[in-house]
Amino acid sequence: MKRTYLLIALFFVLFMGTALNNIVFAQESETTKKANSFDPYWYVNLNAGRSLLYGDLMTTPLNLDKLGKQTGFIGGFYTGLQFSPIFGLRGLVNGGTIKSRVDQTGYKFKSKTHYFGYYLEPTLDFTNLIKYNSDRKFFLYGFAGIGIANMYSDLTNNITGVKTTVYKTGHGPEHYTMSPAVPYGLGTKFKFDENWGVNLEASSFYVLDKKDGDKWDGVVKGLKKDWVANFSIGINYDFTVATNLKKMAANYDLIKFEVTPNPLEMHGDSIIVTIKGTVPEKYMAKKAAIQITPELKYIGGSILLNPITLKGEEVTGDGIAIPYLSGGTFFVKQTIAYMPGMSASDLMANPIIYKPASGAVDTQATVLQIRSNNKFIDVLSHKIADGVIITPMLIKHDEDLLTAADKMVKEKIVSKDATIYFIFKVNEDKIDWRLPLNEKSKVELDDLYSFINQGWKIKNIEVQAYSSPEGRSTINQTLSENRAIAGKNYVLYLFKKWGANKNATEFQKGLVNVSINTIGHGADWDGFLKAVQASDLKDKNTIINIVNTESDLNKRDQEIRKMKSTYKLLVKEILPPLRRTNIKVNSYVPEKTDEQILSSANDKPESLNVEELLFAANLTKDANNQLVMYKNTMKQYDGDWRAFNNAAVIELKNGNQSQALSYLNTANTLSPNNVIVLNNLGAVEAKKGNAQVSLELFIKAQSLGVNEGYNTGIPLITKAKYNDAVSALNSKKCNHNLGLAQLLSGNSQAAIVTLKCAPAAADTYYVLAIAAARTNDTILLYENLMKSIKMDNSFKAKAAGDREFIRFFNVPEFQAIVK
Repeated sequence: MKRTYLLIALFFVLFMGTALNNIVFAQESETTKKANSFDPYWYVNLNAGRSLLYGDLMTTPLNLDKLGKQTGFIGGFYTGLQFSPIFGLRGLVNGGTIKSRVDQTGYKFKSKTHYFGYYLEPTLDFTNLIKYNSDRKFFLYGFAGIGIANMYSDLTNNITGVKTTVYKTGHGPEHYTMSPAVPYGLGTKFKFDENWGVNLEASSFYVLDKKDGDKWDGVVKGLKKDWVANFSIGINYDFTVATNLKKMAANYDLIKFEVTPNPLEMHGDSIIVTIKGTVPEKYMAKKAAIQITPELKYIGGSILLNPITLKGEEVTGDGIAIPYLSGGTFFVKQTIAYMPGMSASDLMANPIIYKPASGAVDTQATVLQIRSNNKFIDVLSHKIADGVIITPMLIKHDEDLLTAADKMVKEKIVSKDATIYFIFKVNEDKIDWRLPLNEKSKVELDDLYSFINQGWKIKNIEVQAYSSPEGRSTINQTLSENRAIAGKNYVLYLFKKWGANKNATEFQKGLVNVSINTIGHGADWDGFLKAVQASDLKDKNTIINIVNTESDLNKRDQEIRKMKSTYKLLVKEILPPLRRTNIKVNSYVPEKTDEQILSSANDKPESLNVEELLFAANLTKDANNQLVMYKNTMKQYDGDWRAFNNAAVIELKNGNQSQALSYLNTANTLSPNNVIVLNNLGAVEAKKGNAQVSLELFIKAQSLGVNEGYNTGIPLITKAKYNDAVSALNSKKCNHNLGLAQLLSGNSQAAIVTLKCAPAAADTYYVLAIAAARTNDTILLYENLMKSIKMDNSFKAKAAGDREFIRFFNVPEFQAIVK
């Protein structure tokens, strides 16, 4: 009786535990769910085995050689629900036969019992009591329950051979003896994979009715209840796609990554990272998730890209859903800023595989948050691409810088003249100093003498003569020519007179290498017209009209003569000053020699004017000396923008960008929108890396008239507008930057042609080596890489890590060059 109560108590404990566990799972906190990370699942089992009876007809001892005759067959089917890692509940239907016999002298019987039963059995997983492991393969469990056992027996007397069926009055289940029973037992299960497994069970059942419990061998002696032991092996199938994180981690390398481009490339000031991934079929567990954080690692730092979240098809939230059966792909694109040091870097993937406890992913969750809230497995970080090609940074900053010119005039001419007047006589070409008009001429001639006597070198002397317009034109032309000769003779006379003086200079003694040019202009109608216009003559408008409308000079004179009273005034007041010869001496102003100017610029800059100071800077090739001269000019003439601009050019060539910018800002203030200053400001910004600002300045300078299209191509390379850069740089052939732009635009062959004829330079040879690497021309590659390193040894270390040459890193010829 105690045994019966004990079994009943065990059943209720297991059953209530299962129910309680189910309730707890429905009400437990989110934190508990996250820690447990278990998904309930259904399962089915088909099993078969042998049964052994211990009862009134039991053979003692058991003969193993006759085990088949002493044991019966059992088969069954059950289905169940695993509520938690520990508790479950199953329904069982089984049946079979039980054999027993006794062979004693005078007492020989055998029996065969037919039975079937149906039971409800709570289960208890002992292995998960210790520690739950969702990836466990081996399980040990126990079960107990309650149900109905049905049976009848065939009893045979081996002595008489008479067979008797007991405990059955007809055919069919309704005629079986039916008893409530408590099944119980132990089992072990081994899982091949997430679904299939095999199990072994040892079980029995306790019939609650004492009398019926003693009928299993067909003999009731009332001494004990017959006891049945069942041993079975079964095939088990779990209806679940298990979230096997370990398996996903083990097979993680089946996920394939394709990074474009590879190696990564820097363009502009950034790197565009494009990642395409392929997840194979039957990999992504339906309730699992993977967070993959790309990371660009380089010496001195690293940068994390936006995480990629993959999720199983039963996981909610944002992320990229990957079906379990078909697998899937993912595609992400991100732009990151280039940082110094990234030229030697690796793009790594940092994966963490986890099962979201809440059933939803949060794409903003950090790795620490995922680890703290979910079951997870960290997968080793692995490289998915190389980085970073920084070839666009190989720009040569050879912008065209503009200097402001001086206005120095080396050959300055100064003139002085005097006029001699003639009386009115036919063919009169002799100078009459008694003429009143010549009183004024004497003063002018004295001034001319003083001018000539300075000793300045005379370029030439011009003698131009005129006649008054009355009379025939041909006569007037001849008369003016004769008067010009008279003027020339007078000049010769003067020099002869001066040369006779005992204190005369060598210059005054003769007109060596000085030309005297004579010109006779004929009648001076222009002078006549101006004099009439300026006069108070009553008929001046009539005279002006005659001059303007009559083209025949002789007729013009005749018409004026008809105005007798007016003509008399003309003869007296207007015509005499027109009868003249003008002597004009053109002399060179003595200038300082280049040597004198250069010496003064260094020793006495205050003695030079601004043009001389600016000119002096062009007389030396010493940039430091030039800078000193420009600084002296700034001090003495701080309002002249040219010195500030030119000093900025030198500072810029010396690498002093901040000082150059300061000078140019001053120049820009003194001369706003000056194309030269704007161009040079653009060069400063280009060297500083401010591509957009420099481009705007260059374009503005061009719009205002400067012809410097080449400069715009350099910031266009920085801005990754390579085709536009090629167009702008084409103004110069065989040029480093043109070759670089051609290379970056994808035209490697054109780049090779351009760079081969460019001026020899270490960086130019290096770019040519890159072009050769891209076209797989190893001979050209090795040749130019060696030239580059020979000129500048720093390119050895650069080439050793440059991802442009990554395909050659392990090639002996390449290694021999960069070691």
